[in-house]
Amino acid sequence: MPNRVRWNGEAGPFYEVWYFIIQRPATAEAFWIRYTLLNPRDDRPEAGGGLWFAYARRGDPDAGFAIHKRYPGSALKAVPGAVDLGIGEARLGPRRLKGGFETDGHAVSWDLTYEESPAPHYYFGPLLRGAMENRTSVTLPNPRAFFRGRVCFDGREATLDGDVGHQAHHWGRERARGWRWAHCAFFQDGHEAVFEALAADKPPLPTLTFLRLADGGSVDRTSLLAALRNRAEVESGVWRFVGNGLRQRLEVELTCDPRALLRFAYHSPRYELSYCYNSPVADARVRLYRRSSPFASWVLARELRAEGTANAEIVVPAEEDRLYGSNQPSAVSTQPEEKRLPPADR
Repeated sequence: MPNRVRWNGEAGPFYEVWYFIIQRPATAEAFWIRYTLLNPRDDRPEAGGGLWFAYARRGDPDAGFAIHKRYPGSALKAVPGAVDLGIGEARLGPRRLKGGFETDGHAVSWDLTYEESPAPHYYFGPLLRGAMENRTSVTLPNPRAFFRGRVCFDGREATLDGDVGHQAHHWGRERARGWRWAHCAFFQDGHEAVFEALAADKPPLPTLTFLRLADGGSVDRTSLLAALRNRAEVESGVWRFVGNGLRQRLEVELTCDPRALLRFAYHSPRYELSYCYNSPVADARVRLYRRSSPFASWVLARELRAEGTANAEIVVPAEEDRLYGSNQPSAVSTQPEEKRLPPADR
């Protein structure tokens, strides 16, 4: 089972995350719900379990907020290999999540069921996935799922009736130093398409960028060689990913209002601090080019667009947070100095 608890119940560095992001195209809203474990046998304040919640509305940067509540290891129900998880009063199991908490002046709760995806997606190719299984790994048990139930936040109630989203699960003894990430499971002109991207930094290793587009067939650039050749960059409110194969090329651009980025503080299994900046209501444009031979010109074969239903994220170490407006707790501007990726040869 892709969502089974991977923690072995022992002491030592380990983290595990199950998260859900749900978009509501009709209202331009999105919800982000996370269940986390961090070194559950430790007694440090950062260790134990965590519940996380974020809300965003496209076009209204002041509406969004991101909150997190920690729980001690004694409040966890996390049996190694089990498909059910408990953190405080919150529960997570097959096809259902239920919970809630209050913190920082906000009160949130959720009671949701969801239809599972036919098959999981993997960011890593099979060889790299096997090599990294116990160090750091990530999978998407539900790359495209549909949610029903209710979400309550600060006196408001949203009723979900088949709203689209996705769910991921990642874990390990280590964690990347930083990353750029994107996902979209709802395009205006490709209702079956799913795009995902992950560019992970783990010095002294080179950055690896994994890209996948599932749209009937799949454009899968998740092998180690492809991950070394793919490219990713972020500037203020813009994410770009490029994946070049011999006969296929992906060009992806995601945009959002940088003032509306949600901000979370993360701790690694070694208690290294980093900051996450995320938009679950980003726009996206995905272009797939093909050519008949390695020497022919690229021809646009497919273009997909999303308005407010894509996810874009960047995570940076605390010492680099000066680039991301660390004085702003939840709405920040991003402007790292990176070179623009070259355009496709059209």
